[in-house]
Parts: sequence; C-alpha cells; structure tokens
Amino acid sequence: TPNTLTLSAFSHAYHETVSDVHTFTPHIQLHWCETLLRASQTPSFVEHYTINAEPLPRTLTPAECERNAHIMQEHALKVLNKLARLECPGAHYLLGCLYSHRVALGQPVPWRLPRPQDIVARDDAAALRHYCAAARLGHGDAAYRAGASYEYCRGVSEAQPAEALRWYTVGASPPASMPACMYKVGLLEGSAAWLERAFQAGSSQAGQELGRLAEARAEAQRSSAGGQWATAQAQREWATALHWYQAVGLRGYAPAQLRLGQAYERGECGLPVCARRSVAWYYTAAQGGSALAMLALAGWFLTGATGLFRGDRAVALEWAQRAWEVSGGRLERAGKLLQLLHKDS
Repeated sequence: TPNTLTLSAFSHAYHETVSDVHTFTPHIQLHWCETLLRASQTPSFVEHYTINAEPLPRTLTPAECERNAHIMQEHALKVLNKLARLECPGAHYLLGCLYSHRVALGQPVPWRLPRPQDIVARDDAAALRHYCAAARLGHGDAAYRAGASYEYCRGVSEAQPAEALRWYTVGASPPASMPACMYKVGLLEGSAAWLERAFQAGSSQAGQELGRLAEARAEAQRSSAGGQWATAQAQREWATALHWYQAVGLRGYAPAQLRLGQAYERGECGLPVCARRSVAWYYTAAQGGSALAMLALAGWFLTGATGLFRGDRAVALEWAQRAWEVSGGRLERAGKLLQLLHKDS
C-alpha cells in the first residue's frame, strides 16, 4: 500500500544518498530525510534494521528500538537543517511541519507521521519561520500554512489578517499558483475574481462559495423588494447560484450536492419542489460521505415521497444509523431520530 515503507525502498534511498554524499543534491537528500522519519516511526522497521538498511541479528527490545529510532531522527534533522541553510524550500517546509506537529510525507498519497512529538517539541513560532522561508522560495503549501498561522494565531501573539492575506497572495501567485491560497484570497478580499480563478484551478470550495454569495445576493434582492419571491434580479442570482452548485456538484463535491438536495426538497433558489431530484442529489452526496445528506435521506424514507416510493422505517433507520456513525456521534439530529425509530419499533 502507499503507506508501507518497504526494505527495498529504504535501501534504495540509502544507497542513492551515499552516492550523492559529495554532490549533496537537495531532492535526493530531502527524500532520504523523509524516508528516515518514516522508518523511525515504523515499529517493524526499527525492530529489525539499522540506519544503513542492514538487518539486525535479533529483534530489538523496546528501549533499543527507541534508541534506534532516535538515531534516525537525529540524522534526519541534521540533514534537514543543512538543507535549510542551503535555502531548500522543501526542507524549510518539512521543518515547519515537524515543529507544528502536522506532518504528511509523500505524494500523491500523504503518509502522516503518527507521533511527531517524539521527534521535536512543538514550536509554532519556529514552524512559522520555516513556513515563511519556504514560501519566499516558491513553496505553495508553505505559503498556505504561513497564511493560516497568521489568520488563526499560530506562532504569533494575535491574529494578523493583513499578514495572512499577504502570505495567501504569495501562494496564490506564480510560481506556486496554489488553488487553496487563491480561495483564501477570494474569501478575505471578498473577490469573486479570485474565487473564480481558484475554481478554474481546481478548488471546489471556491465554486461552493461563489454559489453561496449569489444565493445571498438573491435573498438581499428579494428582501429589498418587500419579500416578493421572484424578482428578475433575484432569479438571475439564483440561476448563478445553481450554476456554481451544479458545477462543483458534478465534480463530486458533497456540500454542493447536499445544497442542491435541500433546494429541490424545499423549493429554494427559485426551484420547484422535486422529490426525485432531491433524493438523487442527497444520495450522491451521501455516497461522498455527507452525514447531513444521509440524515436527509432518512427523513425522506421515513415519510415517503408521493409517486416515488412509500415510507420505509427500516431504510430510514439504516440511513439515520449511517449518519450517526459517519458524524462520529456528533450529529445530534441523527441521534434523536435513531432514538425515535428505536422507540417506535
């Protein structure tokens, strides 16, 4: 699996690094550091192998495993700090991740270090310094984390929205051109242009936000018209909202699919009530993991839909149970519905 560190992969990284000792190529050395960190937190590896990929004569005791892991981690940190002094953006970023205790190694499927606290003590200020250094060198993920640090007060004494916007803008601009940063710039500046750029670059969140903004404008138009339901301007804004919800819904974005299900259920966004389309969008969102969509399906199956299907308490119970489990027991309405269904069964 992508998360499994094999001996052959470790051995390859080791021998590649040994061959590179005089050249000290940044991407080779950085890969070696990542490999060492993964190995240090893989029990089956530290029990049986040395930092040189050599098999040990016996399985190590827990105390010996701890020392073996520490050797790997110390060496990785030593190399990372040398790379950072050489202005390697990836090294600065990884150091920032380590100090913030939020580490994901590898692409395209990241492998999260289970215990970063065993490697370095958490230091959000140090993490921020490394994120900023990496961002200056064009690292998009680092720019995003630098912006988030200033926005959510990590490593600084108080939130600094202007500084957050500056770093998000760095990540949104070339060479990084990171969709998540474009989205944050769009949010903080209230800029539809940045949100559209983010959507075009792949951010479904940006499309959802564009839909939400259009829907809010439609409601404002309706209110200014004395609550009249179908003003021409409101209809245009609802059409815009639906355009964005459908665009990201077709991308597989569950929150947009959920919103479309709600709109067809309640007759919102200028749409007629349509049980068939509501259930279809809810089902699609539920397949994408939306607990709220699962709960909505439970409601539909509890009451039934005229001309579509009859009420079925067993199916309603199944969807309510799934909503409760997927939400980790945090969706209170799912819990209440489960109690009601169990009580009446």
